[in-house]
Amino acid sequence: MVSFLFVVGILQVLFGLIMGVRAATEHDFHLLPVLGWWIGGVTSGAVFFALGFILDSVRSTEGYAYQLLRNYNRDNPAPAEAQRPLGNSKSSLSKLSSYRMGTLEKNGESTSE
Repeated sequence: MVSFLFVVGILQVLFGLIMGVRAATEHDFHLLPVLGWWIGGVTSGAVFFALGFILDSVRSTEGYAYQLLRNYNRDNPAPAEAQRPLGNSKSSLSKLSSYRMGTLEKNGESTSE
């Protein structure tokens, strides 16, 4: 993918330069269309070239990070972890046993909220 983006970037620059020369020779020479093709070609080519460079840098960084992780895991094996309790709560739901949606019974009486 990286080499594809580099090639597309170079082709964009060449296409812009060729079309600029063609626009200059086809009609009377006007600077604005020529500069439009040249600047457009160089700009779009630079974008593709930069994307290829960024992807290349990300790929090499990913490779280095993978090597570091593999070496770290090799040098520091993970100890077997003991099963930890999920919580140490002393709460009880027994006080909510008489709760009904919208009402709360107290001493046999029903009250609406």
